[in-house]
Amino acid sequence: MPGSNTAGLTGDITIPDQIQDGEKTYKVTHIGKKAFYQCSNLTSVTMPATITTIEDHAFEGCTAMTRADIPAAVTKIGYCAFSYCSSLVSATLPEHLTIIENCTFEGCSSLESIVIPPNVTEIGSCAFMYCSKLNSVTLPASIAEMGEFIFYKCGSLKSVYYNCEEPLERSYDNFLDCPEDATLYVPASAVEKCKLIEPWYMFKNIEAFDFNDIKEINADGHDANEPCEIYTLSGIKTGTSMSGLTPGIYIVRQGKDKQKVIVK
Repeated sequence: MPGSNTAGLTGDITIPDQIQDGEKTYKVTHIGKKAFYQCSNLTSVTMPATITTIEDHAFEGCTAMTRADIPAAVTKIGYCAFSYCSSLVSATLPEHLTIIENCTFEGCSSLESIVIPPNVTEIGSCAFMYCSKLNSVTLPASIAEMGEFIFYKCGSLKSVYYNCEEPLERSYDNFLDCPEDATLYVPASAVEKCKLIEPWYMFKNIEAFDFNDIKEINADGHDANEPCEIYTLSGIKTGTSMSGLTPGIYIVRQGKDKQKVIVK
């Protein structure tokens, strides 16, 4: 789907999985550059499973969009693809995603948490800069490249979960101007290592965390009628249903059973 004059679009739209051009049918496999650039009255976009790439500036400035549910086949999200979507509360990143480009979610000032999938190898500079409500970040061990200022001025950041026994050493400014009381959770074997290298030594609180017993689930697939209590890892109760939870790690208590879950 190439870029076009879509600025007048409003409300909720659904992108088809194929388009007809005369006698020819074309599968829709990508969202083109500036396809929905500054569609300020667009509240949601449903993308088909055929999408594999979201190109540069595709949804930049869609200030009324509240969710970004990115199809499972997407492997790359382009430069500034969702930047300054100021109403975006949650973004579900697909498992096969490998690259998050520069400034992808910059200025998403309503985004509350993000889970980076386990196949991502590269996060570009300023990818989540100025996400002022971002409070929880989950990073995988697969990351091999990190740009600069990735989480710069994320003033609500409380928890960073980094499941890596050999932490990557990169620019100190990735967490610059984040709260001093934020906590970095890593495997026990990585605690002392993180205290010695950038950007991790920026955290005054670095704690051991057992990632082995975390169960990965889809919040929408949970039985909403099954009685349970949902807590953040800091012990704050957030509700009694998995439905509607933003991505992150939670404690789920059902009767005498208790488990850690990651919501993508």
